[in-house]
Amino acid sequence: MADEIVGKSFKLFYPKEDRDAKLPDRLLGDAARSGRARHEGWRIRKNGSRFWGSVVITAIHNDQGEVAGFLKVTRDLTEGKIAEDNFSNYTEELKQKNEELLRSEDRYHKMISEVTDYAIILLDKDGKMVDWNKGAEKLKGYRADEILGKSFRFFYTKEDK
Repeated sequence: MADEIVGKSFKLFYPKEDRDAKLPDRLLGDAARSGRARHEGWRIRKNGSRFWGSVVITAIHNDQGEVAGFLKVTRDLTEGKIAEDNFSNYTEELKQKNEELLRSEDRYHKMISEVTDYAIILLDKDGKMVDWNKGAEKLKGYRADEILGKSFRFFYTKEDK
Protein backbone atom coordinates (compact mmCIF):
# COMPACT_ATOMS: atom_id res chain seq x y z
CA MET A 1 0.00 0.00 0.00
CA ALA A 2 1.29 3.42 -0.96
CA ASP A 3 0.43 4.97 2.42
CA GLU A 4 2.86 2.52 4.09
CA ILE A 5 5.87 3.87 2.18
CA VAL A 6 5.15 7.39 0.89
CA GLY A 7 7.18 9.92 2.86
CA LYS A 8 9.82 7.41 3.95
CA SER A 9 13.41 7.28 2.73
CA PHE A 10 14.15 5.12 -0.27
CA LYS A 11 17.22 3.92 1.67
CA LEU A 12 15.10 1.32 3.47
CA PHE A 13 15.13 -0.72 0.25
CA TYR A 14 18.91 -1.18 0.61
CA PRO A 15 20.58 -3.73 2.89
CA LYS A 16 22.32 -2.41 5.98
CA GLU A 17 25.79 -2.95 4.52
CA ASP A 18 24.89 -0.73 1.53
CA ARG A 19 23.36 1.93 3.79
CA ASP A 20 26.47 1.86 6.00
CA ALA A 21 28.63 2.28 2.89
CA LYS A 22 26.44 5.26 1.84
CA LEU A 23 25.52 3.61 -1.47
CA PRO A 24 22.05 5.21 -1.72
CA ASP A 25 23.54 8.68 -1.16
CA ARG A 26 26.27 8.05 -3.76
CA LEU A 27 23.65 6.95 -6.30
CA LEU A 28 21.63 10.13 -5.74
CA GLY A 29 24.81 12.21 -6.06
CA ASP A 30 25.76 10.43 -9.29
CA ALA A 31 22.26 10.97 -10.70
CA ALA A 32 22.32 14.66 -9.71
CA ARG A 33 25.71 15.17 -11.41
CA SER A 34 25.24 13.12 -14.57
CA GLY A 35 21.47 12.87 -14.89
CA ARG A 36 21.26 9.14 -14.24
CA ALA A 37 22.77 6.43 -12.04
CA ARG A 38 22.54 2.67 -12.46
CA HIS A 39 23.28 -0.09 -10.00
CA GLU A 40 22.64 -3.80 -9.51
CA GLY A 41 22.67 -5.41 -6.11
CA TRP A 42 20.65 -6.89 -3.30
CA ARG A 43 17.52 -4.97 -2.28
CA ILE A 44 15.08 -5.42 0.58
CA ARG A 45 11.35 -6.10 0.36
CA LYS A 46 8.78 -5.00 2.94
CA ASN A 47 8.88 -8.45 4.56
CA GLY A 48 12.68 -8.24 4.92
CA SER A 49 13.50 -10.76 2.18
CA ARG A 50 16.17 -9.92 -0.34
CA PHE A 51 15.99 -9.79 -4.10
CA TRP A 52 18.56 -8.94 -6.77
CA GLY A 53 17.50 -5.62 -8.25
CA SER A 54 18.56 -3.40 -11.09
CA VAL A 55 18.04 0.25 -10.19
CA VAL A 56 18.03 3.30 -12.43
CA ILE A 57 17.76 6.67 -10.70
CA THR A 58 17.08 9.64 -12.97
CA ALA A 59 17.35 13.25 -11.85
CA ILE A 60 14.27 15.40 -12.49
CA HIS A 61 14.98 19.11 -13.10
CA ASN A 62 12.81 22.21 -12.60
CA ASP A 63 12.50 25.08 -15.11
CA GLN A 64 15.69 26.65 -13.76
CA GLY A 65 17.64 23.42 -14.45
CA GLU A 66 18.00 22.58 -10.77
CA VAL A 67 17.45 19.05 -9.48
CA ALA A 68 13.89 18.97 -8.15
CA GLY A 69 13.75 15.25 -7.37
CA PHE A 70 14.48 11.82 -8.68
CA LEU A 71 12.68 9.01 -10.47
CA LYS A 72 13.75 5.54 -9.32
CA VAL A 73 12.93 2.40 -11.32
CA THR A 74 13.74 -1.01 -9.86
CA ARG A 75 13.57 -4.31 -11.71
CA ASP A 76 13.67 -7.68 -9.97
CA LEU A 77 16.44 -9.72 -11.60
CA THR A 78 16.61 -12.43 -8.94
CA GLU A 79 15.96 -15.37 -11.27
CA GLY A 80 18.68 -14.22 -13.67
CA LYS A 81 21.12 -13.62 -10.81
CA ILE A 82 20.47 -17.08 -9.37
CA ALA A 83 20.94 -18.66 -12.81
CA GLU A 84 24.16 -16.67 -13.33
CA ASP A 85 25.48 -17.67 -9.89
CA ASN A 86 24.58 -21.31 -10.51
CA PHE A 87 26.30 -21.19 -13.88
CA SER A 88 29.39 -19.60 -12.31
CA ASN A 89 29.44 -22.26 -9.60
CA TYR A 90 29.00 -25.03 -12.17
CA THR A 91 31.77 -23.56 -14.33
CA GLU A 92 34.10 -23.37 -11.32
CA GLU A 93 33.28 -26.97 -10.36
CA LEU A 94 34.01 -28.13 -13.92
CA LYS A 95 37.28 -26.21 -13.91
CA GLN A 96 38.32 -27.84 -10.63
CA LYS A 97 37.32 -31.31 -11.85
CA ASN A 98 39.21 -30.76 -15.09
CA GLU A 99 42.31 -29.73 -13.13
CA GLU A 100 41.96 -32.84 -10.95
CA LEU A 101 41.59 -34.99 -14.05
CA LEU A 102 44.68 -33.45 -15.64
CA ARG A 103 46.68 -34.04 -12.44
CA SER A 104 45.39 -37.61 -12.30
CA GLU A 105 46.20 -38.15 -15.97
CA ASP A 106 49.66 -36.70 -15.45
CA ARG A 107 50.28 -39.05 -12.50
CA TYR A 108 49.02 -41.97 -14.60
CA HIS A 109 51.36 -41.14 -17.48
CA LYS A 110 54.30 -40.70 -15.11
CA MET A 111 53.51 -44.05 -13.48
CA ILE A 112 53.19 -45.83 -16.84
CA SER A 113 56.37 -44.27 -18.18
CA GLU A 114 58.37 -45.66 -15.25
CA VAL A 115 57.27 -49.29 -15.75
CA THR A 116 60.25 -51.22 -17.11
CA ASP A 117 59.03 -54.84 -16.98
CA TYR A 118 56.33 -54.38 -19.65
CA ALA A 119 56.11 -52.59 -22.95
CA ILE A 120 53.20 -50.18 -22.71
CA ILE A 121 52.44 -48.44 -25.97
CA LEU A 122 49.65 -45.92 -26.51
CA LEU A 123 48.16 -45.97 -30.00
CA ASP A 124 45.92 -43.43 -31.69
CA LYS A 125 42.76 -44.49 -33.52
CA ASP A 126 44.77 -45.31 -36.66
CA GLY A 127 47.24 -47.52 -34.83
CA LYS A 128 50.09 -45.02 -34.77
CA MET A 129 52.23 -45.03 -31.63
CA VAL A 130 51.76 -41.82 -29.62
CA ASP A 131 53.35 -42.79 -26.29
CA TRP A 132 56.03 -45.24 -25.27
CA ASN A 133 57.21 -46.22 -21.81
CA LYS A 134 60.68 -47.26 -20.57
CA GLY A 135 59.62 -50.90 -20.67
CA ALA A 136 58.82 -50.62 -24.38
CA GLU A 137 62.18 -48.99 -24.96
CA LYS A 138 63.92 -51.80 -23.03
CA LEU A 139 61.99 -54.67 -24.65
CA LYS A 140 61.75 -53.34 -28.21
CA GLY A 141 65.11 -51.56 -28.34
CA TYR A 142 63.86 -48.27 -29.80
CA ARG A 143 63.94 -44.85 -28.16
CA ALA A 144 60.65 -42.95 -28.18
CA ASP A 145 61.96 -40.37 -30.67
CA GLU A 146 62.78 -43.20 -33.11
CA ILE A 147 59.39 -44.92 -33.04
CA LEU A 148 56.59 -42.50 -32.09
CA GLY A 149 54.34 -41.66 -35.02
CA LYS A 150 54.92 -45.00 -36.74
CA SER A 151 52.25 -47.66 -37.07
CA PHE A 152 52.26 -50.52 -34.55
CA ARG A 153 52.37 -52.80 -37.64
CA PHE A 154 56.07 -51.91 -37.75
CA PHE A 155 56.69 -54.72 -35.24
CA TYR A 156 55.07 -57.47 -37.31
CA THR A 157 56.76 -59.57 -39.96
CA LYS A 158 55.68 -59.38 -43.55
CA GLU A 159 54.01 -62.77 -43.19
CA ASP A 160 52.05 -61.70 -40.09
CA LYS A 161 50.88 -58.51 -41.77
